[in-house]
Amino acid sequence: MNIIFGNEEYYKTYAKLTLAYIYDKKLLNLKVEGIESPDMQNEDLSLGIEVTRAITQEIGVGISINVNGFGKNLSYNDIKKIAEKKKKFKGEIFKLNNGTTGLSFLPGMYDTSYPIKLIEDSILTKLKKLNKEYKIFKTNGLYIYAQLRPFDEYNLKNLLENINNTVEYKYYFSIYFINCTDKLIIYDCSQKKFEEFNISNEIRKKIDKEVLG
Repeated sequence: MNIIFGNEEYYKTYAKLTLAYIYDKKLLNLKVEGIESPDMQNEDLSLGIEVTRAITQEIGVGISINVNGFGKNLSYNDIKKIAEKKKKFKGEIFKLNNGTTGLSFLPGMYDTSYPIKLIEDSILTKLKKLNKEYKIFKTNGLYIYAQLRPFDEYNLKNLLENINNTVEYKYYFSIYFINCTDKLIIYDCSQKKFEEFNISNEIRKKIDKEVLG
């Protein structure tokens, strides 16, 4: 999945297919083409879902290397060559003590609060737009492309559970979908329920093939 360099239709269609294949097949009926504010809509389900990204370009490049280089029995040198072709990659490829290859998206120590802050900023921006620009449905969702783990899952849950209490609006998102490349985390605000689904390599390849035609 090219979550940094794909166009907006790619992001929206990828989100739709991920939800349909992993979460609820009825969401195949979401309309995407020519749809905006929110990006995916279904009148029969009274459902609207906005799609956004909480990823910096540097992290996106790291995710691209991870998707294309890891899990394919490639050597350290093979993965390093993939990384060297990415001019905007600022992280590091390194060998671990057990002989496997490691990847850090950014240089220096990893700050687990950083991706949470990106997600929070994205939610607050979209909440404002929900109340000013978006068509309102019975269920209003927000689908966020976020960076891979390890980020602090406790802080993510705390953020999603309390975000609606931090700002005063007429409308709030009732469900959040967080795509972490290999996992889809879902929080249903009304039921205060978290679910987590694996996004396998097979599913990602299947969706990529369909999206790219």
